[in-house]
Amino acid sequence: MKLKALRVREVGRFSQPVALEGFTGGLDVFVGDNEAGKSTLVKALKTIFSEKYSSKNQKTVGALVPYAGGAPLIEVDFEIAGQSLRLTKQFWSGTSARLFDLTAGQVIARNADAETALHKFLHGAGRGTSPLGLFWLDQQEPLSLKPVDKDDQSRLRDVIANQFSDVVVGGEALGVRRVIEDRLKLLVTKGGLVANANRKPLKNGDWDARLRERDAAQIDLNKFEARYAEAQERLRRLLDIERRIADLAAPAAATQRTDALAMAKKVLAGMQGARAKRQTAVAEHGAKLADLKNAETAHMKFVSQLDQLAKLEADLATATEELQRERQAAATASEKLKLLSEEHTSGQAELVVTRSVEETLRLEQNHAGDAKRHDEVAARIREIDALLKKAEQLEAELRDNQATPSRIVALERELLSIDQIEARLAAAAPEISVAYETTASDRVLFDGRTLAEGETFRIDQLAVLMIPGVGKISVKPGGSDDVVEDRRDLAAHREVAAEVLQKIAVSDPDDALKIGKLRADAERALSDTRVRLSALAPQGPEVLRDELGQLAEKVAAYKKAQNAVDSIKTAVAEQLPTLEAAAARVRALDGQQLDTAAALEKIRTEHAAAVARVARLEARSEELGNQQARLESELPDTAARDGLLQKLQDALVAARSSVAVADQQLKDLDEVAGSETTFVTAQAIFEKAEVQVRNVERELEQLRLDKKGLEGELTVAEQQGIGAHLQECRERLEHTEQRVQRVADEVAALAMLLDEMAAVEQQSRDRFLQPVMIGLQPYFDLVFPGACLRFSQDLSMAELTRNNQVEPFANISDGTREQLAILVRMGFGRVFANGGQPLPLVLDDPLAFSDDSRLGAMFQAFEVAAKAHQVVVLSCREQAFEALQGNRLTLTSWRPDAGA
Repeated sequence: MKLKALRVREVGRFSQPVALEGFTGGLDVFVGDNEAGKSTLVKALKTIFSEKYSSKNQKTVGALVPYAGGAPLIEVDFEIAGQSLRLTKQFWSGTSARLFDLTAGQVIARNADAETALHKFLHGAGRGTSPLGLFWLDQQEPLSLKPVDKDDQSRLRDVIANQFSDVVVGGEALGVRRVIEDRLKLLVTKGGLVANANRKPLKNGDWDARLRERDAAQIDLNKFEARYAEAQERLRRLLDIERRIADLAAPAAATQRTDALAMAKKVLAGMQGARAKRQTAVAEHGAKLADLKNAETAHMKFVSQLDQLAKLEADLATATEELQRERQAAATASEKLKLLSEEHTSGQAELVVTRSVEETLRLEQNHAGDAKRHDEVAARIREIDALLKKAEQLEAELRDNQATPSRIVALERELLSIDQIEARLAAAAPEISVAYETTASDRVLFDGRTLAEGETFRIDQLAVLMIPGVGKISVKPGGSDDVVEDRRDLAAHREVAAEVLQKIAVSDPDDALKIGKLRADAERALSDTRVRLSALAPQGPEVLRDELGQLAEKVAAYKKAQNAVDSIKTAVAEQLPTLEAAAARVRALDGQQLDTAAALEKIRTEHAAAVARVARLEARSEELGNQQARLESELPDTAARDGLLQKLQDALVAARSSVAVADQQLKDLDEVAGSETTFVTAQAIFEKAEVQVRNVERELEQLRLDKKGLEGELTVAEQQGIGAHLQECRERLEHTEQRVQRVADEVAALAMLLDEMAAVEQQSRDRFLQPVMIGLQPYFDLVFPGACLRFSQDLSMAELTRNNQVEPFANISDGTREQLAILVRMGFGRVFANGGQPLPLVLDDPLAFSDDSRLGAMFQAFEVAAKAHQVVVLSCREQAFEALQGNRLTLTSWRPDAGA
């Protein structure tokens, strides 16, 4: 197969028709800027070959619909099996399909027949969705690790098998492998059935049972070893207790503890007596200190009152002088405030009159514009109301219509699946035809009726043909897994289709599709209506209605005030004949008022500040006078003040002398009673000696009880024969470990056989893939000299070997992974070409992660591959791909109505 041309309209960014012409079938290159539509063209090419013209698939067909809407039209010219064809498909709305023979100049098939004919061209008698799936590499796709599609695997294996007939592994080896796997299934987990796996015991299997027996024996042994160790520990503790009792009960130790306790008690009693006397002395000392504090307080208070009185007299004189000055300043500010206020009031009255004249003239000037705008908005609102009513009707239609897009898409998907499955079942069903001899009459009966001469029909279940006088012929169709699975799938798809029809409330699929089309038309009409509403009222209808109300009020206000307008115009015709003159006078008066207001505000501020200062000074003078009167009332008269001061000084001297005597008494008692630290130490020594005596008595009592208990436990342990049980557990553990080892040896032997067989199978698989490796070799020699690639079971790349290092595909860098993915596709392409089935390799923005050296080698590989099959490269890197030799493609305009 070779691509010759691609044309699109209303596909992605291509709203207008464009064409990509001039494919050579060799190396074809299209270089364009980012967002030039390269990926869109690749998607269009894939869609026309992989999707039916009636498809509503949102992920494929839906993704091609432009943002502004439309119905994607795709056309492709291609050669296959020596025939030049043109395939045209219209998607989404007005769907159609046409397959045109360019050589004969005639239409081969249309619509569903065109899809069937295309399937035969692409697949022959085989099955599958698209044999091209392996050769379409979108952006970033080479980096993925997803396996090769099953249909592509099957197609590739068939082509390889035609070129390499050596069978992989014989049935005898397969039988041995199954025996090994059956035995391993009883021993290891499911993951252990894979070659070179980390094998673990199967739960409740033979190996697991032996391990649990060994673990149980180990638990019993541990239990008896612990009990034996406990008995030994009890014996050691018993000896320690007997030695401790002997040490504590010795006479010399008991006497020493008693003497220490008596001495500590005597010392503590002496110190306690001395501390009691000191407490009395401390109380007396505190009383004398209180007397001293009272004397000092009384003396300080009297002196402070005398000083405060002198200060108050001086402050009052100062405040009186300042108050006189501030009262004079407040009177001056009040006079200025009165004059400016009168001036400001006069200017304000003139400004009001002049501004009224200006507003009247402006109202007359704006009336014509307001009236015109009022008519325009009113007309627009009438149109909006009509559109809102239409939208409401359309929404009601949509609410009643149950054929939602998702249900229609689901129904079409199920109907397509039913058609495909029924076609496969029909192809697989036996065909029966009847031909009678010339002299024979119509005698063959089927399903109660006589079959006519030349009648042909297919059967998909048991059928009985009856020939009267001869007998019955039973015909049973084949029961392959594919047919059985197709029948199950057919029933399932029919059930799903019936559920969808029930939701739409119809029984006929054609009725459902018609209702769906009606809904789609209503949705488009509703969308157009909403667009028009948005254009008429971008901020919403209510904003326009508000504007219309405001305009109506202005027009009404003008009509209402028209007489007043005429009278004002007559009155001011000489002084303010125009709006400009009135506005100029308003500006002049505004400036004068601003100046007057600023001066007025300033003098108000000054006047308020002066009044506030006067109030503060008056309050201050009054407060000082009150304080002076209050203080003089608390003090004696002037003649008695000196005598009171002398009396307070004498009392202060006497109190200080009394405190000094009490200090000396406390010092003498401290020397006798000792410090607080000394007393606490003596008390601690006594308590410690007392506790020691009690602890020794309790410890001796507890030790004698512990001795008696240990002696009893040792007697019980001897009676239970712990030593004999311990030896028995050791022998049982040894026996179970031997059984575990035998099973482990069996698992190891079976695993070794399984791993060896897997290696042999891998070698056979490598031999089977020899045509692929031969096809890959020219490309590897150019890009990865000396490297070797290994494939997994699903024909995807598993690992790369180079420089004697094995690298899993998932661990390789993005650039190398992308290059390998492309080279492998070219190897597969060469295999198909060698098998007489060349397919085009389409690459969308390849080699994004390649360095300059690898890029040049890959270009050489493209050129080599293009000699075997077509290679189409689309890229945005014009400078980087300048060195790539090949036919350069360019976008041109296209006229879809120009005919075939």
